[in-house]
Amino acid sequence: TRAGLDAGLKVHFRVADNLRIGLKGTYFTSSNTTGNISLTNGSQTFSGELKDEYQVIFSGVSGAYDLSDNGSVRFGVIFSLGTCFFQNDGIFVVDTFRINSVSYAYEIGVNIGIRLSEHLSLIGEIRYMSSVAYDLDFKNYSGNIPNLIVDSWDLRRFNIGAGLRYS
Repeated sequence: TRAGLDAGLKVHFRVADNLRIGLKGTYFTSSNTTGNISLTNGSQTFSGELKDEYQVIFSGVSGAYDLSDNGSVRFGVIFSLGTCFFQNDGIFVVDTFRINSVSYAYEIGVNIGIRLSEHLSLIGEIRYMSSVAYDLDFKNYSGNIPNLIVDSWDLRRFNIGAGLRYS
């Protein structure tokens, strides 16, 4: 389980009574540290910590479809399709590393909007983003232990958020 900061911006244009299409960008950052890790490589034993700090930047097309709108409360589904830029800076026992990757991603979710005024609404969302990075650029900086073999990095996550919508 990983928690972090997820901030974003969407710009949508209404194309039908209950459909909006536009662009979306988000930035997610998180860090994790685990201490007292030991690794044996042949006759050598290394002790240290496992630490990673990663960032995921998503950009793509997005949309929202209103399922119901009674004037003061709006309930709908949200979706997006785009690209994830991923970077992880970390420490594996005594070795520092950086992993970079670019992958495709999609996101689906539900939202509820509560109208505060004629043009302003308070929005709550639950979203699921799916992306797995397969083409990883791995850099081992200190070279104290052999290169880690990492063939993919799972970027899937659930997001719970709130914000304001101006329409």
